[in-house]
Amino acid sequence: MTTEPNASDQPFTNTAGQTSQSHPIDRSWIGNLCTTAGLIIGVFVILAFRDRDGGKILVDESAISQLAQVSDSKSLFDNELVMPNDAPTVWSSKSPPFINSNMDTSKIADIQKQWAVYLETPVEFTNSIGMQFMLIPPGEFLMGARQSDIDLALPGFDKNDTHWMVCVQSASPQHRVRITKPFYLSRTEVTQKHYQQVLGTNPSYYSKGGREPVYVQQVSGMDTSDHPVEGVCWFDCLAFCNRLSDMESRRISYEQKNYISAEKQNRPKLGYRLPTEAQWEMACRAGTSSRYWTGEDPLESDTAGWHGKKHASRSHKVGEKMPNPFGLYDVNDNVWEWVEDRFDPDYYHQCSNQLSVDPLGSNKTSTLRIVRGGLWPDSYTASCERYIYESDYQCNYVGFRVVLPIAVKTATD
Repeated sequence: MTTEPNASDQPFTNTAGQTSQSHPIDRSWIGNLCTTAGLIIGVFVILAFRDRDGGKILVDESAISQLAQVSDSKSLFDNELVMPNDAPTVWSSKSPPFINSNMDTSKIADIQKQWAVYLETPVEFTNSIGMQFMLIPPGEFLMGARQSDIDLALPGFDKNDTHWMVCVQSASPQHRVRITKPFYLSRTEVTQKHYQQVLGTNPSYYSKGGREPVYVQQVSGMDTSDHPVEGVCWFDCLAFCNRLSDMESRRISYEQKNYISAEKQNRPKLGYRLPTEAQWEMACRAGTSSRYWTGEDPLESDTAGWHGKKHASRSHKVGEKMPNPFGLYDVNDNVWEWVEDRFDPDYYHQCSNQLSVDPLGSNKTSTLRIVRGGLWPDSYTASCERYIYESDYQCNYVGFRVVLPIAVKTATD
């Protein structure tokens, strides 16, 4: 039975709420994929270095080599997105407490319930195609990596791998972020089943109809319908959000050629979209400031994380490991997850001396987009870690989860 959140049925009031196929590059388990070595025709290269005078990370985006051809989904979207411009929500003194760093995570569920009552909307709801969503209340947290996180991450990478190095270094310094708008986040990564229901296709490598025999063989005889969909580029995610919104008569979130209309843009119920990087990290951390939501030590592979050496180097059924305090599954592994933000290697530095309120990320013109969360071979991907791909990139270890904004009335005492 479909349960609708009541608050999202209300109109907004003074609040705010591109595809290419690629042979995947499997770094940490490449030995297991030696049979595909002849198919790999290039590597990603980013020439990055520190400007000694300005301390900035410089990225030569023209040096990035794609192993693929651009597909039609990129051409369906305009360069600019429909982004919310509304002012931050100002809450009444009678509102429940915000989520914050270093709080007792055993209280998270209670705060979720308090906000659900206050907003007159459920903590959890199931949409029209069976996707489950969890309420993420407003909160404030330290976003990004501590120096100790950087020091722990760097030895794990080849210093000549400038792509990884620039990603690790771009995750600092930490800066304070406040999210004033509650939102729903899908409890799991979007599954193959749900993607098929919405867009009528399953692009996943790890599926019965997967793109290459080596990956199909790894899941032979398995039902992968509840595995995360992968093989999707950033633009595929936008198409999913728009189509799912349309199916539920919700507002379309992204400019899509031959699909957008004034009627679809002005529907009262807000539509699905990708999370911003800040929304994603706050939801992943769930009131923690440690390296992982479970603490400073890596996720336990038996309870909270997937590890390729123990669980096989492939995607896994969603929701089988322990959820974080918000009730979200697989936030630190299974597959990387696209977020909405463009990549700017110096964005965190620009934010370091100020409080960022409901940030939408860098406005720098770039075709690089950010992924968060890590993937199955490595349950050691910290909550602060980020990686980047061209927005039309597809591979066997990148998927996504989606946000459903909650429309609320301006709060006053």
